[in-house]
Amino acid sequence: MKRLLVVSLIAAGLVLAGCGQKPSAPAPSAPSSSAPAQKVVEIKMAGHMPVGQNCTKASKMFQKEVEEKSNGTIKFTYYPAGQLAMDMKAFDLCKSGGVDMAEFFINRAVGVIPETSLGEVPCFDTPDQFTRRMMDKSSGGGLFYDVFRPAFAKHGLHLMPGFMYSPEHSNITKKPVHKMEDYQGMKLRVSGRATGIAVKSWGAVPTVMSSSEVYTSIQRGTVDGANSGLTSFISRKWYEVADHVQYLRELNSTLEVIVNLKFWNSLTPDQQKIIKEALRKASIWSYEQAIAEVDRDLEFLKSKGLQIVDFPKDRLDELDKMRKATFVELDKEIKPMVGDETWNKFIKAYEGTKEGKRTWKEILQTVDW
Repeated sequence: MKRLLVVSLIAAGLVLAGCGQKPSAPAPSAPSSSAPAQKVVEIKMAGHMPVGQNCTKASKMFQKEVEEKSNGTIKFTYYPAGQLAMDMKAFDLCKSGGVDMAEFFINRAVGVIPETSLGEVPCFDTPDQFTRRMMDKSSGGGLFYDVFRPAFAKHGLHLMPGFMYSPEHSNITKKPVHKMEDYQGMKLRVSGRATGIAVKSWGAVPTVMSSSEVYTSIQRGTVDGANSGLTSFISRKWYEVADHVQYLRELNSTLEVIVNLKFWNSLTPDQQKIIKEALRKASIWSYEQAIAEVDRDLEFLKSKGLQIVDFPKDRLDELDKMRKATFVELDKEIKPMVGDETWNKFIKAYEGTKEGKRTWKEILQTVDW
């Protein structure tokens, strides 16, 4: 009986002692291995050129590169061929934030940014000379950074170098042209103010209109021809309604990219860098394609029965006459519009970059985008 009582007391003591112990702490949980998902930046972009044209191909290449390099954290919705807006409608839409980016020929903004007329001045130069004048401060140029980008920023837009549309602006006409005087009284479609002044100085009557209107305008006789790049003669099928091409190498035309400035400033430095470098890569590709395509375009037009006069090769004296006439009129009309300081800056860049050594590719590979 005593032994039973002792055992019972010991057991009770153990139970009471156990009740006084602190509960053991739970094992720490392993840290989560998954970081919060990064917010996806959605970019709505308005395109300009037809599907299949090199500028559109370059733009798609740019967008794909951005999406890949950002690991899918930047995504594009793209509206090529003016499906959403083009020209000043694209300018206004991008400015208001209706789209984040847009492809844009800067001379279309001449009504609100007079300086952009300098971007389409017929200088009859090569892609190397053009790129030195526009992009390369070390060669005495840099108009893109000193004149154009600041002017667009005042309108809430960030201007970025885009794609080479045409390194050889020329004319396509219903009648043959072998010398400057043959343009007398001819109605020519132009895309902007400076090219309009140029063709007027040759004796033609300039008519500003969108490239989408040219085919029917030539067909109906509203105009006698058009000033643009060989690529448009083909992609827009103008060769079906006109028989003669004057290959002038009149100007280098680039399709730039405008970005809503508020949107651009909302991006992180890393995101901006991805966009810049992807655009640089696509831009260089577009230059290569456009330059290589000139001979192919000329051969295609010949195969369609068009008569081509190669002014740089066979009419150099006439080309020089056209250049001099152009600059006389530009001095009268563009200089007052942009002001003496900006005009003189343009002339200094034009004269100073003629004989430079840096090529377009060397410049595009190194300049800040």
